[in-house]
Amino acid sequence: DVVTSAAPSSVLEVFVTSCGTSRQASATYLSDGAGRVLLMTNRHVVRGTSGVRVVLPDGATVELAVLGGVVGKDAALLDARPLEDAGLSPAPAGLPVGPEDSVVVAGHPAGSFRLDGASVVDVQRRAAYGSASEVLLVVTAAEGGHSGGAVFDRTGAVVGLVAARDPGTSRVVAYRIGDLLHAPVGPPPGC
Repeated sequence: DVVTSAAPSSVLEVFVTSCGTSRQASATYLSDGAGRVLLMTNRHVVRGTSGVRVVLPDGATVELAVLGGVVGKDAALLDARPLEDAGLSPAPAGLPVGPEDSVVVAGHPAGSFRLDGASVVDVQRRAAYGSASEVLLVVTAAEGGHSGGAVFDRTGAVVGLVAARDPGTSRVVAYRIGDLLHAPVGPPPGC
């Protein structure tokens, strides 16, 4: 119930046109607990663009700047100030979760907002984007549009950022949110 009320204003649909293609994905709006409010999506979603179109819960759209890519991760920061100005409430960042913990994956697969109750099946160390990271493997299928969505714990706190589909199982692969909040940010990713 807590996730059902928090997710619609903190997991937003994103549209990008760049590098010769159009993409639809998700972005997660959260507070880090230290006073920062962030809007995050994946590097692969925003590659080659300086701005994205984000759909607000009321159906209005806003153009947001890409602030940069998280170094060594498939994550990127977008300008969250227009969301604050629109009165949206960010979800809080949560504590780490592990195997067998219950979670909810929120995103906009195929352009429709969806919440999927699931559990963490494993925490694995995987290498990509020039570094190795611990990622959550979640027992629910990842679909196009889930990228940049959130993994919530049962209290409504964001514990992960959806980044990929596991090649062997098609399950959601997500970064632990704590690993992204304090990572260095570089320039926006190119094509």
